[in-house]
Amino acid sequence: SKVQGVRGDLPDEAEDPVIVKGTGEQFAMMYISMQNPNMTPEQLTEYIERVVRPRMSTVEGVADVQIFGAAE
Repeated sequence: SKVQGVRGDLPDEAEDPVIVKGTGEQFAMMYISMQNPNMTPEQLTEYIERVVRPRMSTVEGVADVQIFGAAE
């Protein structure tokens, strides 16, 4: 394999690399940051939950929409 071909270039103490074949489906493909100076953090969170999240969920290929950093 190509990895084994360059293994000799790595330091002796380096561990063998771990290679995982993936489709990208298990990893985040996009992060979106939102802000609105005319809304409180709570209002913006409510808007994202009510409008943005449902719309993003209908996009073909979108498996999950998660919200991080939202106001409680």
